[in-house]
Amino acid sequence: MYLSIKKEEWDSYLLSLALGENFIYAPHKTEKFVDFDILSENPQEIIYHSYKTLTPIKHFLFTIKEKITDIPAQKKIILIGAKACDLAALDLLDKVFLDEDYPDPYYKTRRDNTIIIGTDCYEISENCHCTAYGIDPYVEKNCDLTVNVVDDNVLIKDLSEKGEKFIRQMKENSDFRKADNNLIKKIKRQQESIKKKLKTLNKGIPDIKKTAKLIKKFKDKVWQKYASTCVSCGACAVSCPTCHCFLLIDLPGAKMDKARVHDACQYPGFEKMAAGADPLGKYFERFRNRYICKFINRLEKYDSVVCTGCGRCIDTCIGKIDKNEVIRALR
Repeated sequence: MYLSIKKEEWDSYLLSLALGENFIYAPHKTEKFVDFDILSENPQEIIYHSYKTLTPIKHFLFTIKEKITDIPAQKKIILIGAKACDLAALDLLDKVFLDEDYPDPYYKTRRDNTIIIGTDCYEISENCHCTAYGIDPYVEKNCDLTVNVVDDNVLIKDLSEKGEKFIRQMKENSDFRKADNNLIKKIKRQQESIKKKLKTLNKGIPDIKKTAKLIKKFKDKVWQKYASTCVSCGACAVSCPTCHCFLLIDLPGAKMDKARVHDACQYPGFEKMAAGADPLGKYFERFRNRYICKFINRLEKYDSVVCTGCGRCIDTCIGKIDKNEVIRALR
């Protein structure tokens, strides 16, 4: 059930939380993109319903570099503006890092101490294609709350126990009421409108299963063609909401501390062995491996969508490689 509060009250409450022990991150618009920034003042500048942020939310849970020989920090984070493509990625990340037998204490601590607030997309960028893989551009799962800003109202719905607690605490100092049906209808119309636009934009992109079949038939010369501009920078993996490969490295000093850092199959030496053998020694082999991992291996192992159609790999590619163009070429 949606609850409603005036936008002014919502902003005041967020500011009070930011001045306390919480670290609040929310989308802000710059000249070139939308990305998360820490909230310290001016909550009215938060961008709620744009397309996805430059940074995927995985970086708040699985950081690029972290020391893993210390007790995990108990940092309380409120993350506003998580989009459906990023939230869908948590299906996979949770299976990997919250495994029943071997849960990752650092990921788990961050997950437990982070309140994730999802917001629908009312805008799309040219490379957004979530609907091609069965993901709608509005929030339905994997977060604690959903927030929709309609006119001067904020409509809130809880999706977890943490979300319920957040609303319960907020009610102590805020004037909540049941959301007006006309406001809810506005949200539904906006959701369907964006979904329709995305389906039109993404017409011709095969779904996950069809893509997997096509990749299995792909010949080396086609991979070589599209890998020719790849510079192995790894931007596609860093910006991807589901990529989760990492390395353990020794830190300098007498304590023998270790750190975990993100790794990527696009990096030279990703699979290089001590004897010198390297199954992914060539550009096109590493390039191909990324698609096999995304659409075949990880899907078979975890039964989770590993490409959520966010389009960041296309946005950030120095070599101007369009993943969707590659997949269309398979046909």
